[in-house]
Amino acid sequence: MEKNITKPTSVPRYKILFLVSAYPTKNHPVKGIFVKRHAEAIAKFCDVVVLYITDAPHIKNKTYELNYSEENKIPTVRVYHGKIKKLPIIYGLQKDLIYIIAARIGFKTIKKRFGKPDIVHVNVIKPAGKIPVILKFLHKIPFLITEHSSSFLPADGKYKKTQTLQKFFTKLVVKNAESNNSFQCIKRCNVITWTKKSIFCCSKCG
Repeated sequence: MEKNITKPTSVPRYKILFLVSAYPTKNHPVKGIFVKRHAEAIAKFCDVVVLYITDAPHIKNKTYELNYSEENKIPTVRVYHGKIKKLPIIYGLQKDLIYIIAARIGFKTIKKRFGKPDIVHVNVIKPAGKIPVILKFLHKIPFLITEHSSSFLPADGKYKKTQTLQKFFTKLVVKNAESNNSFQCIKRCNVITWTKKSIFCCSKCG
């Protein structure tokens, strides 16, 4: 008697928004190249779109320029903004506001051409991390983080010197993420509140 064989169901192709803190451009062709290779690998199984926000010398203050292209069949949106004139005390808020406005411009284009993403994949929390938190609350899109920076390691020391407000935003991002790749113990080991435990080899995560 022949056994009933259940046919495998088709796996859906999720729409993934790669929100990146570093990515190649014409002026910097190898900056964040590893992130681009990551997106290309994911694109074999999911529909990937990339959003990258950066400054550019040719852009005047308070203006933005959007560039849309398809690179190895991956829709890629780059939003350029002008150099930020440093103002005492509020410089950090200046940068955040300009970045959020640029992200809004880019996301509108992505939603129109690509549709609403199913998941946002953040590569490096700073500066891109603030955007997925906004998207999660406004559009109910979950996000995960792949962190490449060594600044969270005690041996580096940069995070320890970070301003209190920026630490608050970092905690907010990590707390709201569905998953934290590359340092999966960041929540469990309380690294964000700064302990001496290593992100990669703590006693809880091995």
